[in-house]
Amino acid sequence: MQFRRLTLTDLKAGAFDTLTKKTKQQSLGVLSVSETGLGLSEPLTASEQQQLSIYAPKIEVLRLDNFPGQVYTRTAARDWALCLVMFPNDEVALVVEYLHGADKVIVTVPAGTPGEDETMIDCAQREAEEELGVQVERIIPLSKSLYLSPRRTAECCHQFLAFAKCTGSEVVTAARSTDDFEEIEVVLTSLTDLFQWVSDEEYEGLESLRSIVLAAMVKLGRIS
Repeated sequence: MQFRRLTLTDLKAGAFDTLTKKTKQQSLGVLSVSETGLGLSEPLTASEQQQLSIYAPKIEVLRLDNFPGQVYTRTAARDWALCLVMFPNDEVALVVEYLHGADKVIVTVPAGTPGEDETMIDCAQREAEEELGVQVERIIPLSKSLYLSPRRTAECCHQFLAFAKCTGSEVVTAARSTDDFEEIEVVLTSLTDLFQWVSDEEYEGLESLRSIVLAAMVKLGRIS
């Protein structure tokens, strides 16, 4: 299996930005809880309305007992797993993906939410195998619950380190599977280059990528 390889120079130069097409977005307006689809600049189709019911943020309203007469809102979201996969020759697999929320191409690692009755470690393995198209083994937890934006949500990510399964020098493949609206490309880079990139003061990207790389370097004994 062949993946494109990026060097530290490529990462710093933002070379990944050309590796996948950007999705054009049209703003239809801001949807609030009370509007439930009303007030948009265009009516939604039945299919779009169904997608909205699945993916639209769900807001939980909280009454604050110690502040009578005031309420607080937070986004109700599910926890998710993040998996950094090591390949032979001290390389790691990265996922280059257009992320709709940020409206830009972002470098990340396989991630997703668990299915019904699925554990976080099983979720990490499934997401890694589906997105990378390789079998993984030796899945090691790197964290428990890492809060992403605790002022507005109880959502947490759970980080894992895994290793691509090999037969001799060959990586064992698995069936790739992505969501309908996902367009991703898998690239390889050295762990050292990745660590230097996310540690640089000029780094712009996911905080979760920076933290999982740092945790992996500690777990592997590269830094203390």
